[in-house]
Amino acid sequence: MPLALAATLLAQLAISGAAPAASADQQLPPVEASSSSNYIFYQPTLKAKGDSLHVTGTICRRANRSLLSPPRVQIDHLSGAGEVVETSYGFLPLLSSREDQRCGRFGGSLKSPPQPGDRIRICLARSKGSCPAP
Repeated sequence: MPLALAATLLAQLAISGAAPAASADQQLPPVEASSSSNYIFYQPTLKAKGDSLHVTGTICRRANRSLLSPPRVQIDHLSGAGEVVETSYGFLPLLSSREDQRCGRFGGSLKSPPQPGDRIRICLARSKGSCPAP
């Protein structure tokens, strides 16, 4: 299968926000992904690690884009009222401008424990403010 076709099929199967797996003793908050006009998030997941949360996922440059790679991913922990509880940043390896290497994996952690009604939102790192709604 040509690589461009595979990338198109992958884009069609993209999940803008994936429901995390719940642990037996802790209900994990939902994860929302705010993709941009040039980049899209795929299958973000959330795992509890002790008292902290770890977010991982894949981000890909959309087809026919040759932009510089974004430096990091912003991870916002939002309360049930929509207020930012904590902001963290995840490392994003350099995304090549080559058509066959336009995706990368990211990961980051949040230290504040989730409360009922909380949610996690991810986006490309911003200079000011929280991640926009998806």
